[in-house]
Amino acid sequence: MHARGVRFLPKTALVVALVLAPPLGVHPLGLQPGLAAAAEGGGPLAGQPAVRLRRELRDDRFEIGPSLAFALNRSYRHAVMLGAKLEYHLTDAFSLGGEVAYGVSFDTGLTDELKASYAGQSASWGELHSGLSDLRLAADLRAVFTPISGKLSLFSALFLHYDCYLFAGFGMGILANGTDDPGVDAANEGFQPGAAWGLGVRVFANDYVAIGLELKDLFFADNESGGDTTRGLSAAEKQRNGVPVVDGDDQSLQHHFFFGLNATFFLPRHAVVSR
Repeated sequence: MHARGVRFLPKTALVVALVLAPPLGVHPLGLQPGLAAAAEGGGPLAGQPAVRLRRELRDDRFEIGPSLAFALNRSYRHAVMLGAKLEYHLTDAFSLGGEVAYGVSFDTGLTDELKASYAGQSASWGELHSGLSDLRLAADLRAVFTPISGKLSLFSALFLHYDCYLFAGFGMGILANGTDDPGVDAANEGFQPGAAWGLGVRVFANDYVAIGLELKDLFFADNESGGDTTRGLSAAEKQRNGVPVVDGDDQSLQHHFFFGLNATFFLPRHAVVSR
Protein backbone atom coordinates (compact mmCIF):
# COMPACT_ATOMS: atom_id res chain seq x y z
CA MET A 1 0.00 0.00 0.00
CA HIS A 2 2.79 2.38 0.95
CA ALA A 3 4.79 1.56 -2.22
CA ARG A 4 1.77 2.28 -4.41
CA GLY A 5 1.31 5.68 -2.75
CA VAL A 6 4.94 6.60 -3.45
CA ARG A 7 4.56 5.85 -7.19
CA PHE A 8 1.19 7.65 -7.45
CA LEU A 9 2.19 10.87 -5.63
CA PRO A 10 4.68 12.23 -8.24
CA LYS A 11 2.14 11.73 -11.07
CA THR A 12 -0.55 13.56 -9.10
CA ALA A 13 1.83 16.41 -8.32
CA LEU A 14 2.79 16.75 -12.01
CA VAL A 15 -0.85 17.04 -13.14
CA VAL A 16 -1.60 19.67 -10.44
CA ALA A 17 1.49 21.67 -11.45
CA LEU A 18 0.51 21.72 -15.13
CA VAL A 19 -3.02 22.90 -14.29
CA LEU A 20 -1.89 25.64 -11.89
CA ALA A 21 1.13 26.87 -13.84
CA PRO A 22 -0.56 29.22 -16.38
CA PRO A 23 -2.68 31.12 -13.81
CA LEU A 24 0.45 31.63 -11.71
CA GLY A 25 2.39 33.04 -14.64
CA VAL A 26 4.68 30.02 -14.89
CA HIS A 27 5.14 28.63 -18.43
CA PRO A 28 5.33 24.86 -18.93
CA LEU A 29 8.60 23.36 -20.11
CA GLY A 30 10.43 26.43 -18.83
CA LEU A 31 9.53 28.67 -21.84
CA GLN A 32 9.64 32.42 -21.38
CA PRO A 33 6.55 34.43 -22.48
CA GLY A 34 8.09 35.46 -25.86
CA LEU A 35 9.22 31.94 -26.67
CA ALA A 36 5.87 30.51 -25.69
CA ALA A 37 4.10 32.95 -28.04
CA ALA A 38 6.43 31.92 -30.87
CA ALA A 39 5.74 28.26 -30.16
CA GLU A 40 2.00 28.99 -30.40
CA GLY A 41 2.30 30.60 -33.89
CA GLY A 42 3.32 34.14 -33.00
CA GLY A 43 6.75 35.67 -32.88
CA PRO A 44 8.81 37.42 -35.57
CA LEU A 45 7.62 35.12 -38.41
CA ALA A 46 3.91 35.70 -37.77
CA GLY A 47 2.20 36.98 -40.93
CA GLN A 48 5.31 36.62 -43.06
CA PRO A 49 5.19 35.07 -46.60
CA ALA A 50 5.81 31.35 -46.90
CA VAL A 51 8.50 31.94 -49.56
CA ARG A 52 10.90 34.87 -49.78
CA LEU A 53 12.86 36.01 -52.86
CA ARG A 54 10.41 34.24 -55.17
CA ARG A 55 10.56 35.12 -58.87
CA GLU A 56 7.09 36.32 -59.92
CA LEU A 57 7.36 35.09 -63.50
CA ARG A 58 3.75 35.85 -64.48
CA ASP A 59 2.33 38.61 -62.28
CA ASP A 60 1.54 41.84 -64.21
CA ARG A 61 3.32 40.71 -67.39
CA PHE A 62 2.39 40.26 -71.04
CA GLU A 63 3.07 36.95 -72.80
CA ILE A 64 3.31 36.85 -76.60
CA GLY A 65 4.74 34.46 -79.16
CA PRO A 66 4.23 32.12 -82.14
CA SER A 67 2.36 28.83 -81.93
CA LEU A 68 2.09 25.62 -83.93
CA ALA A 69 -0.73 23.09 -83.51
CA PHE A 70 -1.81 19.83 -85.11
CA ALA A 71 -5.42 18.66 -85.43
CA LEU A 72 -5.82 15.24 -83.82
CA ASN A 73 -9.23 14.01 -84.94
CA ARG A 74 -10.12 15.35 -88.39
CA SER A 75 -11.27 12.47 -90.58
CA TYR A 76 -10.81 13.70 -94.15
CA ARG A 77 -8.58 16.79 -94.14
CA HIS A 78 -5.73 17.24 -91.67
CA ALA A 79 -5.08 20.74 -90.34
CA VAL A 80 -1.75 22.21 -89.25
CA MET A 81 -2.33 25.53 -87.48
CA LEU A 82 0.22 28.35 -87.60
CA GLY A 83 -0.60 31.18 -85.24
CA ALA A 84 0.18 33.48 -82.36
CA LYS A 85 -0.69 33.63 -78.67
CA LEU A 86 -1.19 36.70 -76.45
CA GLU A 87 -1.96 36.86 -72.73
CA TYR A 88 -1.93 39.41 -69.95
CA HIS A 89 -1.28 37.97 -66.49
CA LEU A 90 -3.40 39.85 -63.94
CA THR A 91 -1.73 37.99 -61.09
CA ASP A 92 0.65 35.09 -60.75
CA ALA A 93 -2.31 32.70 -61.02
CA PHE A 94 -4.90 34.38 -63.26
CA SER A 95 -4.65 35.74 -66.81
CA LEU A 96 -6.74 36.68 -69.85
CA GLY A 97 -5.72 36.10 -73.43
CA GLY A 98 -6.28 34.36 -76.71
CA GLU A 99 -4.82 32.57 -79.67
CA VAL A 100 -5.47 32.83 -83.42
CA ALA A 101 -4.11 30.44 -86.07
CA TYR A 102 -4.29 29.93 -89.83
CA GLY A 103 -4.86 26.37 -91.04
CA VAL A 104 -2.97 24.48 -93.74
CA SER A 105 -5.03 21.45 -94.84
CA PHE A 106 -4.18 18.24 -96.68
CA ASP A 107 -5.78 14.83 -97.23
CA THR A 108 -5.75 12.17 -94.53
CA GLY A 109 -5.02 8.50 -95.11
CA LEU A 110 -8.76 7.79 -95.14
CA THR A 111 -9.26 10.30 -97.97
CA ASP A 112 -6.43 8.67 -99.93
CA GLU A 113 -8.18 5.31 -99.59
CA LEU A 114 -11.47 6.79 -100.77
CA LYS A 115 -9.71 8.33 -103.76
CA ALA A 116 -8.27 4.93 -104.70
CA SER A 117 -11.75 3.40 -104.56
CA TYR A 118 -12.93 5.98 -107.12
CA ALA A 119 -10.33 4.96 -109.70
CA GLY A 120 -11.67 5.68 -113.17
CA GLN A 121 -14.41 7.96 -111.77
CA SER A 122 -12.53 11.23 -111.58
CA ALA A 123 -15.63 13.39 -112.05
CA SER A 124 -17.45 11.71 -109.15
CA TRP A 125 -14.36 11.87 -106.95
CA GLY A 126 -13.78 15.53 -107.80
CA GLU A 127 -17.34 16.41 -106.77
CA LEU A 128 -17.01 14.48 -103.51
CA HIS A 129 -13.58 15.87 -102.69
CA SER A 130 -14.64 19.49 -103.34
CA GLY A 131 -17.26 19.20 -100.58
CA LEU A 132 -14.79 18.23 -97.84
CA SER A 133 -14.32 20.97 -95.24
CA ASP A 134 -11.01 22.66 -94.48
CA LEU A 135 -10.33 24.45 -91.22
CA ARG A 136 -9.11 27.78 -92.56
CA LEU A 137 -8.89 29.73 -89.30
CA ALA A 138 -9.25 28.89 -85.59
CA ALA A 139 -9.22 31.22 -82.59
CA ASP A 140 -10.13 31.45 -78.92
CA LEU A 141 -10.51 34.03 -76.15
CA ARG A 142 -9.67 32.50 -72.80
CA ALA A 143 -9.54 32.93 -69.05
CA VAL A 144 -6.53 31.07 -67.60
CA PHE A 145 -5.88 29.66 -64.12
CA THR A 146 -2.37 28.54 -63.15
CA PRO A 147 -2.69 26.43 -59.98
CA ILE A 148 0.72 24.73 -60.11
CA SER A 149 4.18 26.27 -60.44
CA GLY A 150 7.61 25.26 -59.27
CA LYS A 151 11.16 24.43 -60.22
CA LEU A 152 12.60 21.28 -61.74
CA SER A 153 16.17 20.02 -61.82
CA LEU A 154 17.93 18.27 -64.69
CA PHE A 155 20.79 16.09 -63.45
CA SER A 156 21.23 18.47 -60.50
CA ALA A 157 22.94 20.88 -62.89
CA LEU A 158 20.17 22.81 -64.66
CA PHE A 159 17.27 24.32 -62.73
CA LEU A 160 14.19 25.51 -64.64
CA HIS A 161 10.92 27.08 -63.55
CA TYR A 162 7.69 25.51 -64.83
CA ASP A 163 3.94 25.88 -64.42
CA CYS A 164 0.74 24.06 -65.37
CA TYR A 165 -2.45 25.87 -66.36
CA LEU A 166 -6.11 25.34 -67.29
CA PHE A 167 -8.17 27.56 -69.57
CA ALA A 168 -11.70 27.97 -70.94
CA GLY A 169 -13.60 30.53 -72.96
CA PHE A 170 -14.97 31.41 -76.40
CA GLY A 171 -13.79 29.43 -79.41
CA MET A 172 -14.46 29.62 -83.15
CA GLY A 173 -13.53 28.23 -86.53
CA ILE A 174 -13.78 29.46 -90.11
CA LEU A 175 -14.45 26.62 -92.54
CA ALA A 176 -14.00 26.47 -96.30
CA ASN A 177 -14.62 23.98 -99.11
CA GLY A 178 -13.97 23.76 -102.84
CA THR A 179 -17.53 23.77 -104.15
CA ASP A 180 -20.05 26.39 -105.19
CA ASP A 181 -23.01 24.28 -104.07
CA PRO A 182 -25.05 26.50 -101.68
CA GLY A 183 -26.30 23.48 -99.77
CA VAL A 184 -22.80 22.23 -99.01
CA ASP A 185 -21.71 25.78 -98.20
CA ALA A 186 -24.49 25.94 -95.59
CA ALA A 187 -23.20 22.69 -94.08
CA ASN A 188 -19.47 23.39 -93.80
CA GLU A 189 -18.40 26.87 -94.81
CA GLY A 190 -18.00 30.18 -93.02
CA PHE A 191 -17.82 31.39 -89.41
CA GLN A 192 -18.69 28.83 -86.72
CA PRO A 193 -18.87 30.12 -83.10
CA GLY A 194 -18.40 27.80 -80.15
CA ALA A 195 -16.37 27.17 -77.01
CA ALA A 196 -12.79 26.34 -76.13
CA TRP A 197 -11.07 24.69 -73.18
CA GLY A 198 -7.83 22.89 -72.48
CA LEU A 199 -4.68 22.63 -70.43
CA GLY A 200 -0.98 23.28 -70.86
CA VAL A 201 2.47 23.39 -69.33
CA ARG A 202 5.24 26.00 -69.65
CA VAL A 203 8.97 25.61 -68.98
CA PHE A 204 10.96 28.83 -68.56
CA ALA A 205 14.38 28.99 -70.18
CA ASN A 206 14.99 32.24 -68.26
CA ASP A 207 12.96 35.14 -66.85
CA TYR A 208 11.39 36.11 -70.18
CA VAL A 209 11.40 33.08 -72.55
CA ALA A 210 9.18 30.00 -72.12
CA ILE A 211 8.46 26.88 -74.17
CA GLY A 212 4.94 25.50 -73.89
CA LEU A 213 2.90 22.40 -74.71
CA GLU A 214 -0.88 22.64 -74.95
CA LEU A 215 -3.88 20.36 -75.49
CA LYS A 216 -6.97 22.23 -76.68
CA ASP A 217 -10.56 21.38 -77.62
CA LEU A 218 -12.49 23.72 -79.93
CA PHE A 219 -16.19 22.89 -79.91
CA PHE A 220 -18.17 24.18 -82.89
CA ALA A 221 -20.43 22.95 -85.70
CA ASP A 222 -19.04 21.26 -88.81
CA ASN A 223 -19.83 18.68 -91.46
CA GLU A 224 -16.45 17.34 -92.55
CA SER A 225 -17.73 15.24 -95.46
CA GLY A 226 -20.09 17.87 -96.86
CA GLY A 227 -22.64 15.09 -97.32
CA ASP A 228 -26.17 14.36 -96.19
CA THR A 229 -26.28 13.25 -92.56
CA THR A 230 -30.00 13.59 -91.78
CA ARG A 231 -31.04 10.78 -94.16
CA GLY A 232 -34.40 12.22 -95.19
CA LEU A 233 -35.36 13.48 -91.72
CA SER A 234 -34.62 17.22 -92.03
CA ALA A 235 -37.42 19.72 -92.55
CA ALA A 236 -36.37 20.35 -96.17
CA GLU A 237 -36.19 16.62 -96.92
CA LYS A 238 -39.62 15.97 -95.44
CA GLN A 239 -41.06 18.66 -97.72
CA ARG A 240 -39.48 16.79 -100.64
CA ASN A 241 -40.94 13.41 -99.49
CA GLY A 242 -37.64 12.22 -98.05
CA VAL A 243 -35.44 13.07 -101.04
CA PRO A 244 -31.88 13.66 -99.62
CA VAL A 245 -30.65 17.24 -99.63
CA VAL A 246 -27.51 18.79 -98.10
CA ASP A 247 -28.09 21.99 -96.12
CA GLY A 248 -27.43 23.61 -92.75
CA ASP A 249 -29.39 20.87 -90.97
CA ASP A 250 -26.55 18.48 -91.81
CA GLN A 251 -24.19 20.33 -89.45
CA SER A 252 -23.55 19.04 -85.94
CA LEU A 253 -21.52 20.25 -82.98
CA GLN A 254 -18.16 18.51 -82.93
CA HIS A 255 -15.00 18.43 -80.83
CA HIS A 256 -11.84 19.55 -82.63
CA PHE A 257 -8.78 18.45 -80.64
CA PHE A 258 -5.35 20.03 -81.11
CA PHE A 259 -1.89 19.39 -79.73
CA GLY A 260 0.17 22.55 -79.77
CA LEU A 261 3.65 23.93 -79.23
CA ASN A 262 4.51 27.55 -78.53
CA ALA A 263 7.49 29.76 -77.73
CA THR A 264 6.49 32.86 -75.77
CA PHE A 265 8.21 36.00 -74.54
CA PHE A 266 7.31 37.85 -71.34
CA LEU A 267 7.24 41.63 -71.03
CA PRO A 268 8.55 43.48 -69.07
CA ARG A 269 11.67 41.45 -69.64
CA HIS A 270 12.72 41.21 -65.99
CA ALA A 271 10.58 39.36 -63.45
CA VAL A 272 9.87 40.91 -60.06
CA VAL A 273 11.51 39.18 -57.08
CA SER A 274 9.32 39.08 -53.97
CA ARG A 275 10.68 40.24 -50.59
